[in-house]
Amino acid sequence: MVPLISADMQDRLVFQTGDTRRAGARLAARRWLRAAIVLCGVVALTSPAAAQIMILDTPAGDSSEQDPAAQQGFTVPTDESLQTTFGDFQRHVERKAWEKAFSTLSEIPPEKRTGMLARKDGLIVPAQLRIWESIAELPADGREAFRVFYDAAARQAWEPVAAGKGAPSEQIAAAERIFQQWFLTSVGDNAADFLGDAALERGDAEAAERYWRAVLEKHPASDIPEERLLFKRGLALARLGQSGTATSVQRTLTQRFPNAKIRVAGREVSPSAALAEAIAKAPQRSTQESRAALAFRQAPPPETSPAWRTQFVSPKAYQQIEATTRNNYWYRNGMETLVPATASDGERLYCNWFGVCFATDLQTGKLLWRSQKFSELNNHIGNLPHSATDMAGYSLVAGHGIVLSVNMPLERLNYWQEPFRMFCFDAATGNVKWKTLDQGDLQQINFVGQPLIEADRILAIGNSRESAQFVLYSLDPQTGKSQWSAPLGTAKKRMTPRGYEAVPQPVMLRQGRTLFVATQNGALAAFDLDQREVRWLLTYDGPATGQSSRFVYSGMIDDVTRLHTRTAIVEQDGLLYVKEAGSRELVAVDPAGPSILWKRPAEQAAQLVGVDQDAVYLLDTELSSIDRRTRTLRWATRLPIECGGLSAVIGPESVLVLTSRGLFELDRNTGDPRNIFRGVDLKSGGGRLQMIGRQLVAVTTISVTSYGESAADSSGAPAADTSGASAAESQ
Repeated sequence: MVPLISADMQDRLVFQTGDTRRAGARLAARRWLRAAIVLCGVVALTSPAAAQIMILDTPAGDSSEQDPAAQQGFTVPTDESLQTTFGDFQRHVERKAWEKAFSTLSEIPPEKRTGMLARKDGLIVPAQLRIWESIAELPADGREAFRVFYDAAARQAWEPVAAGKGAPSEQIAAAERIFQQWFLTSVGDNAADFLGDAALERGDAEAAERYWRAVLEKHPASDIPEERLLFKRGLALARLGQSGTATSVQRTLTQRFPNAKIRVAGREVSPSAALAEAIAKAPQRSTQESRAALAFRQAPPPETSPAWRTQFVSPKAYQQIEATTRNNYWYRNGMETLVPATASDGERLYCNWFGVCFATDLQTGKLLWRSQKFSELNNHIGNLPHSATDMAGYSLVAGHGIVLSVNMPLERLNYWQEPFRMFCFDAATGNVKWKTLDQGDLQQINFVGQPLIEADRILAIGNSRESAQFVLYSLDPQTGKSQWSAPLGTAKKRMTPRGYEAVPQPVMLRQGRTLFVATQNGALAAFDLDQREVRWLLTYDGPATGQSSRFVYSGMIDDVTRLHTRTAIVEQDGLLYVKEAGSRELVAVDPAGPSILWKRPAEQAAQLVGVDQDAVYLLDTELSSIDRRTRTLRWATRLPIECGGLSAVIGPESVLVLTSRGLFELDRNTGDPRNIFRGVDLKSGGGRLQMIGRQLVAVTTISVTSYGESAADSSGAPAADTSGASAAESQ
């Protein structure tokens, strides 16, 4: 008979009623009983399937007996002394004691406005920005008092800029000083407008948009025509590729200023018409939906044969994996459900399978190169369940003629606290160009997450063995040497059920000069690549930390581990959608604020797999469609998902998902199954599905399969099946 109140709850109720002696006796007795049960359980184990987990400590996520500070995730240093002085300023503002407030503000001169300050909504920003925001948000009588105090000084500083005196750099510096210190004065809006023009002229549309938005939203007394500011902001948004937000600004111009005229390039034009023309000419940012719409209309017809198939797991290796899982059932860490990390440059598909990297020709399926023999991994398969290696640490990215992999060298699998290293391969030949294992200052750095490759640099995040402080590195693509590094913040490690420390696996997304980092630690950071500093940190509920490790091993693993859920960040129409692996929240963020627009509960194992104009899509063992505007669940469809590689291809009418029973085509509006294409590799448990050009490519725990362009043209003509002859059988 199962008790209605658990033993742990009984203990807590006894403590709450004050009978601590009775509670202490109960807890001591239960500890001895647990130890006896554990001993008996270990002795009685006769088969792997009989193993059961026994928790001997406070469950993860139960904070009733844990220090709240221990539950904090990603953090950045804040200036406590500055926070105290700034707090005094805020208290004077609340009392409308303006003279005292501005006198307190004078105690924080610009040179001391360094470090970070926290807001009540969980946002942590540089002190200079936090002080600027507080001034800009003063009530009407506070703004008037501010102008009385500072208008004369601001006008005096503005005169040389307005007259065009001095070098351009001197004018920009003077305008920036006015904007930062005296924005609410009669010339603060002029300084912001001047800075916006200068930023757009040098190609920094992101900074220009921020200056003009500041005048529109925070300077109600501005005498600059609103239609002109709206046009400029819309132009900057168009150049940033945010056509959706730019179009919204254009509609505002049409509705509010239908007959307005502004001077652009020496001629009088309608701001609405001119902005519409600029949006049409601006480069459009490719979205997941626009790419998929060009690639497919429906799933492959049932008679379709693979265009090619490359099997990287040989029958011998497959038997080894099965035997290892069976013989080490209570040590399971998800190795048997891991789908290789993949990347493509349009010509080749690259995979990272437990550190063995290889390239496949997308037209023929031929294996072009591999970093080492697949059979070398076979010799280590039995070690994987016992290793402290984090299965989430393997990643891969390709671009600009190189392939970067983050992995654990096979020969170092059993080393204690061994870092994940970065390897750089020539994309065409597979030759190793460099590896961080050979770089003196990077030799012991543990790289986390997936790096970003740019033309002149590689952006990667790492931490040292001794510290959980995340550092952003800029590396030379040709040599791997560090160009510069900058701290991001400190992560909170968590203990795995097996007693190992696991470092969060962050995800990066670059937009202009800003690098957004979803930390998988309850925070989204915005890093300014020009200034090389954190611009702001937005916190929210992240994955649980501080888990206990005192237990008996078991064959039961959680869905986050089994499905290898990854943290994801997706941009759509100027908004960011974040879902961290292990977190119970889906978060929508307006980076312009910055602010959290909304949060919504989500399963810990659910992964963000796409966003379109209507919905956000989450996938674990079901695919859920969530309305972007109302946050309500549009539909959810249960699917036979058994392994990692969580992904979906979202088209104009359908959504494709790879499962253990084949490829499911779901109606995008209702979630109803339209078609099930069985394909191959049904025993693999599913995997990653992606469109590369017009090819539909499936990557499972066993092989890589292309269904060619049959997904789009339905030719259905059978093609040669390489069946791994160039990979798994040539070991």
